[in-house]
Amino acid sequence: RKSGNSMINLRRLNRKIAVSYLESYEQLSNFSETINNKKYDCLTSTLLYAYFLEKLGYKYTIRETNYHIYILVNLEKKQVLIEPTDPYHGFIWEKKYINKRIATYKASNHSENEGFLSKVNIDREVNLFQLAGLQYYNKAVKLFNMQRFEEAINSLKKSMMVYDCERNRMFMAFSLEVMNGKKTFD
Repeated sequence: RKSGNSMINLRRLNRKIAVSYLESYEQLSNFSETINNKKYDCLTSTLLYAYFLEKLGYKYTIRETNYHIYILVNLEKKQVLIEPTDPYHGFIWEKKYINKRIATYKASNHSENEGFLSKVNIDREVNLFQLAGLQYYNKAVKLFNMQRFEEAINSLKKSMMVYDCERNRMFMAFSLEVMNGKKTFD
């Protein structure tokens, strides 16, 4: 890539991904649903963006928060935030809007949600390998919500083998308590 064309090429890539793969948002979708059926969430669309960014040689970081994942792409003299759940308007290059968006992500960590993740403050860089682990985590959440607790725990174990983090440990403890009747599932 020529340095002057990086922003233009990145915008083209963003449009191409949006048109080709991101048709309907579906929470807890999996990567094969994104590729085959154009259903996506922040995790699967981030995986897709990261895959193409990696292949094209862009320097980027993936950020994980309690309830969201997004990408920061480092160009020569500029940083671009890609909001993976907004394929048409989530390409943000002005610093003040990037900072505003990141502040929104961080604020959602402290929501009044009663869930177990409200007790932590996740804001860190993750890699592609860890994103794969989070796919197992999302699968565990989906299975748990269907009250298939043993399958959820097995998926969590797989996630923990790839990405051992507090998110997985806390959900594992909660799932085991529900399965053993110490907590109720509503």
